[in-house]
Amino acid sequence: MKLAKLSLAAIVAVGTMTSFASATPLEEAIKGVELNGMLRYRWYNQSDEGQAPSGSLSNRYRLSSQFDFTIPVADNFTAKVGLSANHNDNTKVQGSQTPNNGLDYTTWDLTYKTADYSVAFGRMALNTPWTDPGFGGSRGTGLLAMYTGVEGWAFAAAAFMNTNIAAELDLYAGAAIGSVGPVNLQFWAAKMVDIFDSSFFGQADMKFEGFSVKGQFNVLELANIPAGVEDTGLFWGIEAGFDMEGFQVGAGYTQNDDEMPIYTLSADDAGMIKAGKQIYYNTVNALDAETMFVKAGYSFDQYRFGVGYVKSEINVGTTAAPVGYDMDEIYFDLGYKYSKKLDFSAHYSMYDGDAAADENNELRFQAMYKF
Repeated sequence: MKLAKLSLAAIVAVGTMTSFASATPLEEAIKGVELNGMLRYRWYNQSDEGQAPSGSLSNRYRLSSQFDFTIPVADNFTAKVGLSANHNDNTKVQGSQTPNNGLDYTTWDLTYKTADYSVAFGRMALNTPWTDPGFGGSRGTGLLAMYTGVEGWAFAAAAFMNTNIAAELDLYAGAAIGSVGPVNLQFWAAKMVDIFDSSFFGQADMKFEGFSVKGQFNVLELANIPAGVEDTGLFWGIEAGFDMEGFQVGAGYTQNDDEMPIYTLSADDAGMIKAGKQIYYNTVNALDAETMFVKAGYSFDQYRFGVGYVKSEINVGTTAAPVGYDMDEIYFDLGYKYSKKLDFSAHYSMYDGDAAADENNELRFQAMYKF
């Protein structure tokens, strides 16, 4: 085999393994290596009236890539190495430019797996309701154990140290995920040292003849709160929809606690019910936030279209002296699935808040290739 014909997966896999083992024939070293990942390009255009002179535009783009190599090591053992590369530019009409580039190991772990259980040790994505496992998201070094010996259920326990959340503090979590008849269920419990003493998350969802419904709750108790200050809060939400012959409609409602609203460590892709394209980032962990949303869409062949409306109210004052703040957003979606692996999408979002300067129109285009 000529070197010029080697794939990227083969070259990286060989380079990784030669750090740990003696020389191995090339064809044998790359046998069974699997590559998964994505290439994603995003471009934004924003009116940005709250942060720039009226009428100016904010343009930025981000090119992201993720490469995950799964390498067979021995019977029941596999190793995984994840690499990411990112290029991020933020350019305003005034001419300023701030590039942000990076290449990093995102994951590395060794897994032992049988028919009923698995144990993994290393650096992994933190895939919990409180964290963001997506690109550039939450990661931690530790141990993850799973048991799948009960049909239809998975039980997990994890201890992560040196997380990239909140000054590299420790996170402990356990979960039971499965189904009872047509209802899918999730129950989670977690503790993060010096951040929250305990948190309990539950979700139930089901689909039946085009109808779907999902409900969530999260109770979280913050750590190190002074005496007399409320340390425990509740988030809950519900979402329902109907899908028939390409048409989709949906609606939902979420509410944060009016005394202690913090329920997630990530404002990006955490597992909570979300609404809108922009408004979510102003309501997550906000005091006494109430959000209502409706959406509709249509899909045919490789094309899809959608529209949505979101209305939120938060308290920007205090529990004792509340000050209501209203926000709303209208957005339009469209997409084109060129192939099973390549997808194009775009949205236009119009966000408006009570303050005169709190207004932003956002146009975003994305091209995503998954492999």
